[in-house]
Amino acid sequence: MAKYPPALVSAIEKEIEAFLNRSGTALESVEVSTFFEMFTGMEPTTLAGYEFQRRRDEQSAAKFKNPKNALVAIGDAVDAIRSRTHRLAQKYGEEGRLTNPTEGFRHESDERANFTPGRRPGSDKIAHIVARMEDRTFLALASGDSEIFRSHMSRSASIKQKLLQEADEKYHFSFRIPFELTRQLLKFSIDDPAAARAKMMSQVDRIESRDFDVLLRTPAGKRANPNARTEEYDILDFEILPPGTSLRDLAEYIARHKTSISTAQIDHRRIDILEDLRHHFGWDNCHFARGRRSSNASRSGSGSNVDEDYIVLVRRHPPSNWATNEDAIAISQFANKNATFFVRHDVSQQTWRDVFAQTKHDAREMHARRLVFKNGRDGISAYDAMRMKLIALAECSRYSFHRAPHYDPNRGKHVM
Repeated sequence: MAKYPPALVSAIEKEIEAFLNRSGTALESVEVSTFFEMFTGMEPTTLAGYEFQRRRDEQSAAKFKNPKNALVAIGDAVDAIRSRTHRLAQKYGEEGRLTNPTEGFRHESDERANFTPGRRPGSDKIAHIVARMEDRTFLALASGDSEIFRSHMSRSASIKQKLLQEADEKYHFSFRIPFELTRQLLKFSIDDPAAARAKMMSQVDRIESRDFDVLLRTPAGKRANPNARTEEYDILDFEILPPGTSLRDLAEYIARHKTSISTAQIDHRRIDILEDLRHHFGWDNCHFARGRRSSNASRSGSGSNVDEDYIVLVRRHPPSNWATNEDAIAISQFANKNATFFVRHDVSQQTWRDVFAQTKHDAREMHARRLVFKNGRDGISAYDAMRMKLIALAECSRYSFHRAPHYDPNRGKHVM
């Protein structure tokens, strides 16, 4: 665990206090350091303590000595707790709340193929194993069940041992810390699992109530001015399609009424991707939309919008601190438009309507991802590759959203 000399403790406290004062928040430095167990010199006893200590222990010696990097670790811990809460609540909850942690733990435990090291695991496989282990820790703590705690401790110890045997030594650092901190957290919590559950849920509630949002990091990259809208904005609207709309019939209708002089050849396999994604994310969590123009204004020379030639899959998330809780994937049904655009609400921090109303160039400046249909490795079709890439981007951390998904043959899918 991280050891803090007195001088570094003082420097970090001053850095946090100065940051909070600049931000105008009611939070106090001692409140933050206590919540994340920053200077206890002991093993973590709470979820927030685990998330913070893991990130600090993984920092290099030079980064550790820089007080600003303690703030970075806090922000990443806040984001990790919120992301895991939302994702697991969607899988094992109702109305955005985690209601079935025991069932969730058992389900995650049964998916053994995705949770075992196998032979010579690489960095991506190890990262996946660690993430799954952390999911199980979250669900175990939320269950308040001592038997589940014991099961998780035993299973995690077994997996760590297999990793030590099978993984190249250069990868050991990437899993030693989270597995050891997890062991310490569970060892402390097992004496009073009900209290551990109550403490965790209290921390989650505070994270969800936005108490620590001021400490979240801003995604890297240039932020576009949301008020600097293009001349196209006022004439572009989005129509939410009613339930039961046939996307194939809609594509045919758009093609018949298409004003562009280019050939409107429909690619039905792209429509299949949109429908497959809706099934993957949950039918009731999604709806479709399409761009719609209210005039025949000409397009500006700076590039067209995501317009009536695109069908948009909109995915709703539980309410959060962001300006919106909707992601959007825009795919054109026409073969001559080869790019797909993806807006994640927690990355762009703008509504997908605002982002797609810009030119495509400006939309990318507002953190929309652009992906092109092309064949993948190992004989994977352009359509399967696009589907897997979009799922990987939808499920990764927001800080990984601008990385390039790559195909992992061992897992049979694209990963970050």
